[in-house]
This record gives sequence, C-alpha cells and structure tokens, in this order.
Amino acid sequence: MLRNDLGIIVLENAKDFGEKLQNNLNKIRGNDENYIIPVVNSRFNNGEGKVVIGSSVREKDLYVLSDVGNYSIKYKMHGIEHE
Repeated sequence: MLRNDLGIIVLENAKDFGEKLQNNLNKIRGNDENYIIPVVNSRFNNGEGKVVIGSSVREKDLYVLSDVGNYSIKYKMHGIEHE
C-alpha cells in the first residue's frame, strides 16, 4: 500500500469534520501524515465559489468534503456581505 495515496480536500464549511477524519485516518494507518490538501477558497464575479488546489493530487485517491446545504458561511463580494 502506498503511504501517499490519499488526499482530502476540506472546504471551509466542513473543517471540523475534516480534522476529525484526518485524526481517525492517522489512528487507522498508524502514522502522523497530513492527508489534507491545501486549498484557497475564493469567488467568481457572479458569487459562485471556486477553489484553487495548492499542491499536486496526481495519483491520489481524492475526496472532497463539503456541506452543500450549509448556508451559515458568509462572504464579501463587491463590499457587501452575503450568506
């Protein structure tokens, strides 16, 4: 089994769950590796969200964690705060 075969992209609205998953994976696999791939969250001009992946995900089994029904995240666009 490859030790570097897994990657997790955790969006801001699932951060707590992502950290718990990270800890459980380390317990199961018996290591102290970081599986969370760094990302930068931003917005397109129309308000749609986008994510820039900060490192290579080549040859990884990649999982994306996001709470698609979470409307508690606020963001600023054109100087106005939106929910």
